[in-house]
Amino acid sequence: MSASPQLAERPPRILIVDDERHNRQLLEVMLAPEGFQLLAAASGAEALAIVDRHPPDVILLDVMMPVADGYSIADKLKSNPATKNIPIIMLTALDNREARIQALSAGAEDFLTKPVDRAELCMRVRNLSRLKAYGDYYENQAAVLSEQAALLDLAQDAIVALDLCGRILYWNRGAEVMYGWPGNDALGKNTADLLRAEFSEPTDGIEATLLRDGRWEGEAIHHRRDGSRVAVASRYALQRDGRGMPVRVLTISSDITARRQVDRMKSEFIATVSHELRTPLTSIRGSLGLIRGGATGALPEKATRLIEVAYQNSNRLALIVDDILNMEQIDCGKMSLELSSQLLAPLLEQSVEENLGFALSYQVRLLITRPLPEVMASVDASRILQVLANLLSNAAKFSLAGASVEIGMAVVGTNVRICVTDHGPGIPYSFRARIFQRFSQADGSDSRQKGGTGLGLTISKALVERMGGTIDYNTEPGIATTFIIELPVAC
Repeated sequence: MSASPQLAERPPRILIVDDERHNRQLLEVMLAPEGFQLLAAASGAEALAIVDRHPPDVILLDVMMPVADGYSIADKLKSNPATKNIPIIMLTALDNREARIQALSAGAEDFLTKPVDRAELCMRVRNLSRLKAYGDYYENQAAVLSEQAALLDLAQDAIVALDLCGRILYWNRGAEVMYGWPGNDALGKNTADLLRAEFSEPTDGIEATLLRDGRWEGEAIHHRRDGSRVAVASRYALQRDGRGMPVRVLTISSDITARRQVDRMKSEFIATVSHELRTPLTSIRGSLGLIRGGATGALPEKATRLIEVAYQNSNRLALIVDDILNMEQIDCGKMSLELSSQLLAPLLEQSVEENLGFALSYQVRLLITRPLPEVMASVDASRILQVLANLLSNAAKFSLAGASVEIGMAVVGTNVRICVTDHGPGIPYSFRARIFQRFSQADGSDSRQKGGTGLGLTISKALVERMGGTIDYNTEPGIATTFIIELPVAC
């Protein structure tokens, strides 16, 4: 809503009501140069009919008329909700206090004595027409706001409007249900006192974000009227006036208490199951490795092949369990990184060496095309190797037999860029928007041949961002796909 209403573009419509024709003509002559749209009526009945068809902005109403005088016509207009806001100027030859009192008592906004001064008449008509336009505007805005408030009351979320001091200006039905305070009890109260919010970050930072960006989103703990705690996902929006100055904050909060409980139970279940799987899996892998290495003696050829299949699949299962555990640690904020300045070229060489066997199983070569021996970045060495392993394994899986995967480095401004490029089919357009989402697969069917949990890129993105970097990609179908890691250069 703008700070001031825009007046109607059409000229004000003025209705002159007088039973004397020469009086009507005289008023028309006075008002015509002002650009008003003029209507005229010779009686009260004719005036009421015109008002019904073409509601005017101001009515000039003669007091003394036959059949129905101006007082009775004014009374009818002011008692009708559809016409009660039309300003009336009463005109009479009577110049006494009683006549003015009677006119104003009938509902007239103004009173003029005949003969009328042209300048005074035009000024009063223009002022009242302007006030009518303002009144219509704000009445319409009030109706719009009333409709919006009714719609907001249908929302299950708590919707609250605050002034700049945190006092509650609006409190919808959803807020009443969520927090237990009726609107009448909440209005005018300070939210800090009422809800005793506990934010996940300092309030100074939230206020700074609001002033800078105009919005803030995050989670918090609020307190209900009975003292119980409710976890909420809140969205704040700062409203500004026509000059850009802050005037209020609107907040929308959703109850996520149940969701948090479900997420916690899910995380605990995943962690428990994953840990319970890891112990026997380690034993299985170790035993198969010993047999595969000949610790129990030579095996028949068929048994050797079966042991090899079992060993490779136990490795695959171990990777899946590791991915799930990594994701659970990231979600819970438990993944710790040990950052230190590291030369990146040796880490790239180590990554190629560790993933060469996997790549050769797909008949794919791994080539470092442009090492930068002196470039350093602040990274967790084991975690950057994990990220590179995800990118190299994906590149190998989606490359054609006999192709190469290139790993390159470049310094771009204050960042070092690591690129992993394959020459496979590219990333389908329909998959690009969710490529870094968990459990995402370009082919989500059970028959997909490439394998994997769909967590590798999600974990890689989280790890790179924890190291202060970014990860992105570009792809040209049938030509090349490049994943790009950028990290701040360390001295």
